[in-house]
Amino acid sequence: PPDDAVRPLLIQQLAPRLLTGEGGGWRLADDVPATLSTSLQLPHLQTQTLGLRWSWSDFLAGQPDPGRHLIEIQVPEPFAAANLYIVNDLPLHPSGLASLTVEVLTGGPSGQLHHEFRLDQPSSARLSFIRETYEELSLRWRAKAIVMTAQGPTQVVTDWQSSSQMIELTTATIGLTPLRFTAVPEIFDHVSAVEMQIGRRRLILTADNPEAWAVGRSQPATVAVSVQLPGGKESLGDLDLGPGGLTVDLADLGVGAMAPVTLHPPANLQDRVAYLAVQVEQGPWRTIAPDTELSWPMRWQNRFSPPSLTYYTRHVPRTESGRTQIITEPATHQGSGRRIEIEI
Repeated sequence: PPDDAVRPLLIQQLAPRLLTGEGGGWRLADDVPATLSTSLQLPHLQTQTLGLRWSWSDFLAGQPDPGRHLIEIQVPEPFAAANLYIVNDLPLHPSGLASLTVEVLTGGPSGQLHHEFRLDQPSSARLSFIRETYEELSLRWRAKAIVMTAQGPTQVVTDWQSSSQMIELTTATIGLTPLRFTAVPEIFDHVSAVEMQIGRRRLILTADNPEAWAVGRSQPATVAVSVQLPGGKESLGDLDLGPGGLTVDLADLGVGAMAPVTLHPPANLQDRVAYLAVQVEQGPWRTIAPDTELSWPMRWQNRFSPPSLTYYTRHVPRTESGRTQIITEPATHQGSGRRIEIEI
C-alpha cells in the first residue's frame, strides 16, 4: 500500500509498545527498546462494547405528535372514570430490584390505587379511578421497592410526590440504580472466577453463576475487577461501567491479544561471545549487541499467560583469554514470559 496508508497501520501496531496509559491519557513508555519491528501481515484485535437504553418519555419527547402514541385524555364530568398510566423503566430481578409497588392518592372516591410490578410481568399498567371534581387532578404517589442486599431483602420507600396521569418509574424518580454484572461463558475456560468489588460489597461470578446484581443510589464510574487463576488472584484494574452494569468479556482478559515479548542478552555477553545472532521462529536473523533487545509481537493466551516462544541462536565464542573461536551451528531454545534472557 502507499505510504499514507502504511503509517496509520504501523502506528496502530507499535503504539502499545511505545506508549503507556497514565492519568486518563498516554505518555512515552520508560523502557522503549532501541529497535522495534512489526509485520503488517499480523492480525490486529479490537473490541468495542455498546450499551443501548430506551425510554418511553424520551421517545414521546422526540415525536412531532406525541398524541398519536397515547390514548386521548379528556376532562370528564365529576365522578366520571379517569385513567392513570404507570410505566416502569427499571429492570427487575430476584437478586437485585425484586419488585416495585406504586401507591397513588387520587383525592376522589377511589381513594388510593395500588399496583405491583414483578419479574416477567408487563412493565406498564393502566388503572382506573373516579374523579372528584371538574378541577385539575391533584395526584400524589410513592413507590415501595424490595431490594436484595448481601444481608437479605430490604424495603426502600420513596417520598410522596405530585404527578400527572402518567407516572414513569426511573432512576431519577425512584432514587435507585439496579446494576447487572455478567461474564461471557468463554471467559471461564481461562479463569475459575471473576470478582467485582462495589463499595463494600463483593460479587463473585463463576461458570455456574455468571450473573450478579447490585442496587445502589447511583451508578459508580468504575468497578474493581479481579480474576482467579490457577496460580492465584490477578487484578484486571478498574473497568468502566456501561448503561445498567458491566459485562466482562475475553477482551478484558486479553485473550488472543497481540503483545510484545522481549528477548534480552545475558549480563556477561561481551565476555562470552564476540558475535551473537538470534532468530525468532518464522522471523529473520537479528544481531544482538550487549545493550540491545529484541521485541517480538506474539498472540497471548491471556494477559497473565504469555505464550511460549521458540528461537534460534548462533554465536562466535570467546575464550577466557579473549580469543575468538569458530561460529557455532544454530541452536534451538524455548522461552516464555514477558522478558526472556537469551540462552547461549
